[in-house]
Amino acid sequence: MNYLIFFFLSISVVNAEYIIGNVVDINTNIPLENVNVFIHDLDVGTVTDENGNFQISSLQAGEYFLSASLIGYKMYSRNIIIENKNGFLYSKRGECE
Repeated sequence: MNYLIFFFLSISVVNAEYIIGNVVDINTNIPLENVNVFIHDLDVGTVTDENGNFQISSLQAGEYFLSASLIGYKMYSRNIIIENKNGFLYSKRGECE
């Protein structure tokens, strides 16, 4: 079974809160296209582009359950916490599910 490796960053720009990230194969470090990235609590998601990049918009501070899946790979799932500090949103990784 292949594994995904997942990087993400939360950014706040003039009331447009979003997370951006990149998904690559953990063994080859090759970016993965068409990975489904989903935030279950909000019922929103997206798909990675040809460079493994994704963006999910319209987020607020809180704790969310995020997953990433692609056929042939083990699903990546994790709680993430987005905190509002000094007007900026920051993401912290939670425990792996």
